[in-house]
Amino acid sequence: MNRSDSAEVVRLKMRQTLERYQMLADAKRIIVGFSGGADSMTLLHALHQMELPVLAAHVHHGLRGAEADRDEKTVRAFCEKLGIPLELLHTDVQKRANQLGIGVEECGREVRYAFFQKLAGEQGGKIATAHTLSDVCETVLLHMTRGTGLKGLCGIPPVRDNIIRPLIDITRGEVEAYCGYHRLPYVTDSTNAEPHYTRNYLRLEVVPRLTHINPAFAEAVLHLTQQCREDTAYLEQQAETALAKAKTGDGYCTNDFLQMPDAIRSRAVIAAVKRVKNTTPSYVQVREILEAIQARRGSVTVTGAVQFCVEGDFIFLRTAGKMDKILWGFPANLPKITLRDGRNIHLNRQIVNNYENDINFKKMLFHNCVDYGTISDNATFRNRREGDRFCPAGRGVTKSLKKLFNEAKIPPSKRDSLVILADGSRILWIEGFGPSAFGCVTSGTKECMTIHIEEAYAGSSD
Repeated sequence: MNRSDSAEVVRLKMRQTLERYQMLADAKRIIVGFSGGADSMTLLHALHQMELPVLAAHVHHGLRGAEADRDEKTVRAFCEKLGIPLELLHTDVQKRANQLGIGVEECGREVRYAFFQKLAGEQGGKIATAHTLSDVCETVLLHMTRGTGLKGLCGIPPVRDNIIRPLIDITRGEVEAYCGYHRLPYVTDSTNAEPHYTRNYLRLEVVPRLTHINPAFAEAVLHLTQQCREDTAYLEQQAETALAKAKTGDGYCTNDFLQMPDAIRSRAVIAAVKRVKNTTPSYVQVREILEAIQARRGSVTVTGAVQFCVEGDFIFLRTAGKMDKILWGFPANLPKITLRDGRNIHLNRQIVNNYENDINFKKMLFHNCVDYGTISDNATFRNRREGDRFCPAGRGVTKSLKKLFNEAKIPPSKRDSLVILADGSRILWIEGFGPSAFGCVTSGTKECMTIHIEEAYAGSSD
């Protein structure tokens, strides 16, 4: 195939990719990450040839000395020649990486994408990066060497949020042929030839050997990634459906997780974590979580960000680390109290006429009735406090609330929302546990107060 035919193939594949993934939907302008290399030179030139509204964005990282200055000069000259608007950013990536305590490569990527996103936000644009099918091949191989699941075999996604990759079905060889045909003055990063970098070694040594075995190696990887993306999308959709079914209160039902097929359960775990914070658990962490679910007990902290907890039939997640507990309290002398979670406490005072013969009061002894005479003007409905202890009516024992809740298998996520009626440090009644020995109705009770907690109304929303 001559250069003219190769250039036409690139244009055709680009158009097909743009249409297949609807990359230009709602895009007022395309922000092109423009390093001046062959890939980004091809991307910018081809999009400009299609008469699309492009803006070139170049970052001078403050690295590679004169070579980086050369890159910027090439980028400026090319954009001036074609009349393409250009935005430049000068930064010291090494200094910033040292300040943040991260690698230079990671820092450079963060700086670039922050710059691109700023421009995209200002101009209502999409961000186009010059990743090619060759980059996909290297990425898949890199994931394989580190150990990967189906997700890692998906390679580089053609579209991620507002980031598009129009060259994702085009090889580096096709890119270079395009540049040769159009005589595009691309630059080459000298570090790309250093084989001690893992990705360079894959590109320079491994991919050529695999291509020798199968000349259509790149196309084979393309088919692999497409199939893996389709399979992954289906499995993740099934996991979301299963996760929604398992939802109960502010957590999930352990039994529902155990009934999921293995492939769905592991993805449901990842989806549950992402609902708390946008972080992905490692393979080891997922395995530990699955073991905790199987044992119906355990807690796993995911990358220091999310704690995945299993307690019997209940699964809940929370942000990892010590959180400041929200303390709340309301005076107990109101006829109706609305709690922070939307529930309402209704109070009703009654005269006790015949304690011994009134079976209803005997039932209330262990449920939602307290001796009104034990409630002072300082009594409050509140949540638990450090050092709280409770003496259940008729039991003759006093326990810390932590021990009481542990024995009753109350999940930690629910403990701070349980309603407590207390007069100072003396607890008179606890939601779900009834009155204490101090607050219960006795033969000497003249007036009692019944407590009814009404659940928040779950009305429809638009």
